[in-house]
Amino acid sequence: MRLLFFFFLFTFLIGFLFYLLTRRTIAEVYQELNNKNRYLRGIKAFFIGIYRILTSV
Repeated sequence: MRLLFFFFLFTFLIGFLFYLLTRRTIAEVYQELNNKNRYLRGIKAFFIGIYRILTSV
């Protein structure tokens, strides 16, 4: 049970760090997109933002 707790804690921390690293780039892309559907716009912004981070390295 303790192992499961630490696994979820570790997964949460990795996800939170990923969020902190990508939120600014995703927000910039979200503002650039001109789609009317906000859900589709958010999904596109997420993937384009990740792509920009990966290609900028």
